[in-house]
Amino acid sequence: MHDERQRAAVVAYVAATRYPFPNQADWPADYQTIINLPERRQPVETSAGILYPEIVILDGEGRVREGGVVVSSVEATMAKEWAALAPVFDNRTETGVQHFFVYVPEGEEDAARELLRDNNISYAGLRTYRLDGETVVITAVETPAGSKDHR
Repeated sequence: MHDERQRAAVVAYVAATRYPFPNQADWPADYQTIINLPERRQPVETSAGILYPEIVILDGEGRVREGGVVVSSVEATMAKEWAALAPVFDNRTETGVQHFFVYVPEGEEDAARELLRDNNISYAGLRTYRLDGETVVITAVETPAGSKDHR
């Protein structure tokens, strides 16, 4: 899963099926889902400068609300970027954590969890993904945001 074309397909699938979920009744009508892969379209300003998370959700006034990263592999160097990104997203979750979701290849969830926890990064959900042929399979690993988002 290290091919950028495949990762772009995962990003598109996640954006289309999880922001919002199919038939999600409480998704605000003015929210817009923007993807930054393969083309960078929506920058976000962070304490580490301008970053381009793979998925950015804006409200009707253009404010960043939610978002996520989809990585090909978990690397220790990602901690700085994730720590800068998390506070950009709102914390209007059931438990008050940031609306920041992390998608990693299946089998790398423990490394991602360790990176998030060791660096005190607030996050709404950790997910794995895998490709079965042309089908993308997403698995919810943990959801500190609350049970509503554990899908």
